[in-house]
Amino acid sequence: MDSTIYIRQKLSRAIDELPDEVLPELSEFIHYLQYKTAVPHPEKISKPSSGSAFLLAIA
Repeated sequence: MDSTIYIRQKLSRAIDELPDEVLPELSEFIHYLQYKTAVPHPEKISKPSSGSAFLLAIA
């Protein structure tokens, strides 16, 4: 069995066992993960450090 399918089934069972009052929090977390994986974040783009900028300026 494909490991992705197995993990999805395991997650589905775990969600089914959760009490209803935590489902809104789970939904928010899922939305966060979707955002985190869909949007490119500028802080992940490497920028030269201030020392590198200095070295480039005097070159």
